[in-house]
Formats: sequence, structure tokens, C-alpha cells
Amino acid sequence: MNPDDSPYSGMVTSERLYSAGILDLFDKATKSGDRQEMIKLLRSVDFSEADAAKIADATLSQRRSHIRFSKRIFQVLGGIIAVAILAAMVMLPQHWPILLFSLVTLLAAYRSFSIRKS
Repeated sequence: MNPDDSPYSGMVTSERLYSAGILDLFDKATKSGDRQEMIKLLRSVDFSEADAAKIADATLSQRRSHIRFSKRIFQVLGGIIAVAILAAMVMLPQHWPILLFSLVTLLAAYRSFSIRKS
């Protein structure tokens, strides 16, 4: 098929996927890291095999970078909050139980985030 004859001619990737009603499927494949499914969906909206592979790889790479950045932000903020809680425990011994609870909750949230995003 001549690319100009495609019903998706002149559309960007997201417009093609939306027009075909498969944008949600593409998002699910991206979130699960299913490169082959992403390529299959891209091929269904008239991308060549090579272009579909490049788009899938770029999308997955961008997603991994975003996850690493989010995880790093969480680590930094979590560390700052943990230090603040420990300092408060030293300066406000009468509030030690609630501060300890806050610290344990923070560590549990950090552990949960680390497990889900790794």
C-alpha cells in the first residue's frame, strides 16, 4: 500500500492509535513492556515493521527513564523526610511513639514503591 493511500496518512502515532480504537491496548502493552504486542498494534495502523519497532523501542525506553526518575525522586524525598522524623524524635521525645509510627509507615511505603517499580 502506498503510504499516501493510508487512511492514517498525515496522522501522528497517537492519532492513528486513537482513530483505530486501540490506544488503550497500546497503553496496556506499553505498561506491561510487551514489545511484540506494541509492534503488532503499530503495524495495524500502517507503520512499517522497522518504524513500528523504532517507535516501540523509543516508547519503552522513555517509560523506563520515567520510572527511574520517579524512583529517584521518591528516594530523595523519603530520605529527607526520614531525617526530619529522626531529628524530631531527638528534639521531641514526648512525641516519640507517633514519630516512630511515621518513620515505619514511610519505610513501608518506600519498600512497596521499590518492589512495584523495579
